[in-house]
Parts: sequence; C-alpha cells; structure tokens
Amino acid sequence: MSLAARAASGVEQRPLRDDTVQVWLHPLDLPSRVVERLWTLLSPDECARAARFHAETHRRRFVVRRARLRELLAPYAGCAPGEVELEEPPGRRPRFRSGAYVAFSVSHSNELAVFAFGRREIGVDLERIEPAVDINGLTRSFAARERTAISCARRGRPGRQRHRRARRRGS
Repeated sequence: MSLAARAASGVEQRPLRDDTVQVWLHPLDLPSRVVERLWTLLSPDECARAARFHAETHRRRFVVRRARLRELLAPYAGCAPGEVELEEPPGRRPRFRSGAYVAFSVSHSNELAVFAFGRREIGVDLERIEPAVDINGLTRSFAARERTAISCARRGRPGRQRHRRARRRGS
C-alpha cells in the first residue's frame, strides 16, 4: 500500500502512553475527491483561512494538513474529527481549546507534513533539503577562510584545514 493510500485510509492509532511519542508522516498532495471530503472536517474559521490562500496548491495543502490533524486528534478528544475544538492564538501553535490533553506539533514542507503527539510538550520540524544549490555562487561574497571551510565541509572533511594549520603551528 502506498504512503498516500495508507494516510488516506486512516491508519489505526495506538494508545499514547506517558513515555511515548507518536510521529505521523502524511502526503499533502492528494486527489481532488479526497480533498473535497476533507474540507467538510474543517471549522468555519479554518475554511475562511483556507479560502484566503491565493495559490490553489497552498490552499489544498492547508486543507489536507488541518483535516489530517483533526483526524489524528479525534481519538484523544473522544469525538469526531469535525468536532475537535482547536484554538490558535495569534502567532502561536494550534492547541486543544479544552478537554483531553495531548501535546502535539505539526510541521510541513512542500508536499509533506509531519505530526507528533505526546503527553508532554513536543516539537517537530520538517525541512526539504534542496541538493541542487549553487554553493559556489552563494559563497562568492564570503571571506576566503569561509569559502575554504564550506568547500571542505561539502567534501566530507569539516574542519580539516583548521586541523592541518593547528598541527603545523604546534610542530
């Protein structure tokens, strides 16, 4: 079963113990029929927020991310996903408005989202690494020492130049 199919099928959650953390990886680029169903899980505020996205891709990813969060939180709250009460203070992460306590964190990058759940405060971060970055172009304005250090690190030899100089000075 593909990652998209497993995520869309609603994989069964295990009980969250005090000493565990659950992490879920979920694709955000789902078929239109799935995204349409997920819209129905959002609160009126979330629907309004989604509608403010100018790019369709961003709007769809927000809907999938927020609906999937609701699907994952529902067992902890003891209600249906559309009934999960969340609040999101300005500049803060979303959290339960009241009731069952579970700490959670969400991060997303391009077409993926990661959700983490625990009984204590938790944080998760997801970042896409772009392998095709022109490092030489980016480092043109750096000092020679900085360019050398970056060049060594790219070849898997972090700090090698520094160690070579230290040996020469010490001998």
